[in-house]
Amino acid sequence: MIYGYARVSRQDSNLTLQLDALAQYGAEEIFQEKASGAGICREQLEAVLGRLRPGDTLVVWKLDRLSRTMKQLLELMEDFGRRRIDFVSLTESFDNTTAALVAARVRGRVGGRPQKSQAAVDMAIRMYESGNFTAEDILRTVGISRATLYKYLSGRRQAPDGVQTTLDCGG
Repeated sequence: MIYGYARVSRQDSNLTLQLDALAQYGAEEIFQEKASGAGICREQLEAVLGRLRPGDTLVVWKLDRLSRTMKQLLELMEDFGRRRIDFVSLTESFDNTTAALVAARVRGRVGGRPQKSQAAVDMAIRMYESGNFTAEDILRTVGISRATLYKYLSGRRQAPDGVQTTLDCGG
């Protein structure tokens, strides 16, 4: 899911430019507020941060819409990295989203969780087949859910005689 966050500092300021840019990017839900960045309570920012899940993208017009200090910005970026959340700032051209999302947009699709690259899928399968990693190790390393791991492994392994074997991912 792609979420947008727009903020202006004064009540008489206009959010239109930010809202249009976020919508053009493909934000499916946009949180907006008129509040000073220095203010302690920014309810809409807290709301969008609480909504973000692994694979989601947060888009802002400008970095200073999200944070007033470099320290706060770095803390948010670390949190996004830990939670596997993508982040885009439109005016600074800061974009850590995957190429899969861009490719989907070219085909007219917006939103949705990005698919793992073939290299990530192959890595998950190799890790499993090596027998040296637990399912939990694979999930953490590749950044996928247990259901996705099972989907990737299902039907991928064959016995030497060509007969399908069942997979037990443990855990």
